[in-house]
Amino acid sequence: MTEKIGLNRALPKNELILGLVIGIVAIVSIAYIDTSGIFKPVDSVESAKQHMIGTWTYTEPIDFNDDPFPVYWVKWTINLDGTMTVWHAHPQDASWGNGETAKYEVVTNKYGNTGERWYGIIDPDGFTTGVYENGTIMLHGIGQQHTGKMKEGDKNPFSS
Repeated sequence: MTEKIGLNRALPKNELILGLVIGIVAIVSIAYIDTSGIFKPVDSVESAKQHMIGTWTYTEPIDFNDDPFPVYWVKWTINLDGTMTVWHAHPQDASWGNGETAKYEVVTNKYGNTGERWYGIIDPDGFTTGVYENGTIMLHGIGQQHTGKMKEGDKNPFSS
């Protein structure tokens, strides 16, 4: 048995039912799309801390001809208990080496040029602040104009 659809085109009833079921499943699926990848701005020290928990790495090529920052690769593992382990390595190193574990605090201030509030963590090296921005941690050096974008996840960039 067929039913007329649209431009006098007949579809078998089972194809019509299958099409309706697929359409309903698609509509219901859209309602349940995972929005965890959408980055909401942080609005408190606690929410910044929650967003920053995990391992973050900066392993971009370093161009020493252009006043680089950072001048080494950086890896942070930020823990919920208020401690973080930090590694600094040069691209010619064989591995991340031994990390330094230290206590951290989420700090906040406002950008001087926009007045927008930021939240971040100061690296134990004392020269770098990691500011959480839209799912990344941007490394800002004291007195530096350049920044480095850390990406979430552990990365082993060292060649053998």
